[in-house]
Amino acid sequence: TQNVISIAGADKVLIVPTITIEEREGKTYVRVLGKSNVVEERLVTTGLFDSMNTQILSGLVEGEQAISAQMTDAEISSSTSSTRTPRRL
Repeated sequence: TQNVISIAGADKVLIVPTITIEEREGKTYVRVLGKSNVVEERLVTTGLFDSMNTQILSGLVEGEQAISAQMTDAEISSSTSSTRTPRRL
């Protein structure tokens, strides 16, 4: 048998990979690929998170492409294949 303990959960939420989250000076940001492939930094409010995904409460909309904090500007401009689209869970 297997015991499962659920600590917290949420349905129909917007999530991004936790690796795309950046924190500076007490604020939380996600970089997104904007119009004409220009990177924009968005101030976001986060909710539940784990090592893989973070819930976005405000600041992004479904379908925007979040950029990994580990990507350089050159990598971003050369390819959009490493972007992550926020999705509903």
